[in-house]
Amino acid sequence: MKKKILLASMALQISLAGISQNFCTQQLVTDNYSSTAPWTQVGIKTQISGGLFKFLNTAGAVYDGQYRASNLTTNNSKYFIAQCKFLARKGNGPGHQIMTFSASSIDPVSLDASGSYAATNNNAIIVDLTAALPPSSPTSSPNPLDVSNPWQFNLRYKIGTTLVTCPQKINSLGLNTWQYIKLERGGIGGNDLKLSIFSNSSYTTQIPGSPITWCSLPLDSIVSLPYVRHQVYTWAGGFRRLTGAIDNLKICQGTDIELCCNQLAINAGADVITCCASAGTQLNATVSGGFPSSISWSPTTGLNSPFILNPISTISGTYVVTITNNCGQSYSDNVTITDNGGGCCRIGGTGIKPIAYPNPFTNDFSITIPEEKTATLIVSNPYGVQFETRNNATGTIQLGNNLKQGSYTITIVYDDGSREMISAIKLTN
Repeated sequence: MKKKILLASMALQISLAGISQNFCTQQLVTDNYSSTAPWTQVGIKTQISGGLFKFLNTAGAVYDGQYRASNLTTNNSKYFIAQCKFLARKGNGPGHQIMTFSASSIDPVSLDASGSYAATNNNAIIVDLTAALPPSSPTSSPNPLDVSNPWQFNLRYKIGTTLVTCPQKINSLGLNTWQYIKLERGGIGGNDLKLSIFSNSSYTTQIPGSPITWCSLPLDSIVSLPYVRHQVYTWAGGFRRLTGAIDNLKICQGTDIELCCNQLAINAGADVITCCASAGTQLNATVSGGFPSSISWSPTTGLNSPFILNPISTISGTYVVTITNNCGQSYSDNVTITDNGGGCCRIGGTGIKPIAYPNPFTNDFSITIPEEKTATLIVSNPYGVQFETRNNATGTIQLGNNLKQGSYTITIVYDDGSREMISAIKLTN
């Protein structure tokens, strides 16, 4: 019985000591709260002093917070990394935006006393800390670690008037423990978000439940996030009160960061028993879960190509096929070819080997089958996807007219079961 293997090695190595320099192209913000100058204060229950941003027993329904420039403009807001450390000192219920990146300087979520707010069309990406249930009174003291109502870090985005919350959450470690928060935006078009919470300042040890990876979101309209804020939610309710601190805010412009990994599966196909291994046995591996970033067979002995899903082998033995996904994770499976000694190998023949002509080609190409032979022709790409098939082919056959630009493999299966493979390249669409 064949064994499927997932190799956990990561080809994409990420340094988590501070902001990952693997992805940073420019440092946009480094703020240790030594000055109030970059910040604009709203309300009275927050303060910058002693090298910290402080929530001063801020209560829900009070519009308190501060904001500053994030330097995330149209050109760089789709790929960025932001981090800070956060400490909840005491209180009976959180309703606090730890890091909110927004399109305008107005709080994108909270409402004013009349229940309306012009900022409801303010796009944003938000990391916050909340508890599912509000405290029963201003003096109640719920346990932040209560499994029935834990304090949780949330990842949200807001487009226009619509606020969307990721269903995954990360439970807080509780009071009087620094927690290190990292937010990443990346993926194709900046449509992936990732929230990680660490327990150490080197950003290497994630807490239980971390990270949250939120993939393929409709974030195309969020093209500029020039403000970052620390804010209490006005809709959190007056009984939610919390004293806490934030430090070491960093924002970095990134590149096209891969945040979401394709979870692939590889099947090398059924084991093969043949009476003539030297005549050629086609291996037929299949992949599910997405397209692999790489394909390789080992050993390579006897294979016409070790880098496609369906190579031809001319020997017996066991082959292992390994694929990698977009994050460098590897998946493997194996197949065994057994020659039973039946001796059915073709003897003699014309000795004429088919070729694709012209090669490379622009419109189509021709293959001439050796005299007195009949074959099936299969045209496929390097991933094994078949584009064209001709059965009972004899003489000269034209192929490739409907193919797009790229590399192709033509498998020739003769009427006696023997086969060979050739390649062709199309230059234009």
